[in-house]
Amino acid sequence: MKARFTVHSFRQASKRLNLDPQEVKKLIDNGLVVLIGKDESTNKAHKLFFSMVDANWFVAVQDESTGELVTVLPHNYHNRWRISSEALQLARRIALGEVKPTAPVFTSRGSAFWFSAYLQGSKGTIRAVGLGMLPEGTYHDLEDLRKDRNLYSQLVSLLVGKINDGEVVQSVWVRIGRKGKAVEIQPPQA
Repeated sequence: MKARFTVHSFRQASKRLNLDPQEVKKLIDNGLVVLIGKDESTNKAHKLFFSMVDANWFVAVQDESTGELVTVLPHNYHNRWRISSEALQLARRIALGEVKPTAPVFTSRGSAFWFSAYLQGSKGTIRAVGLGMLPEGTYHDLEDLRKDRNLYSQLVSLLVGKINDGEVVQSVWVRIGRKGKAVEIQPPQA
């Protein structure tokens, strides 16, 4: 679904950025963003991008069910998820054209790739955390997804705000659709 501004978000973007709001819309529509989080209960995705004009990072909050841009915030105002230095650097590299974006591509197909991780606490307790989803059309298949070096680091950066003191990442998993078979994702080999 294409991005569209509300009156409020257009005003906020106009005040906070030197980059033209229509250029912000193009960045989002073309996937030149880093997905840093998604609130499943509200369908709001938090998308990090780097503005060359402003020489700064911003987070666009988009309702993915309507395409509406709820707001655009400077990255240091954003407090929903911690933004890792890796995510910031990836957003800058995407803006500079050094890497292809790995952000979701909106598709009309029904299934999606769902990501989760298992965290192990210092006392041996294990808990699962959801990391969000990517539409199925983003990758051809699971093998294509597993080869993406940027995806694994993006998933790990999403975990940073969800890990409690003393917890470590035990594993990261993906499934096609909510009820598909879970497959573990390993870090890419150098």
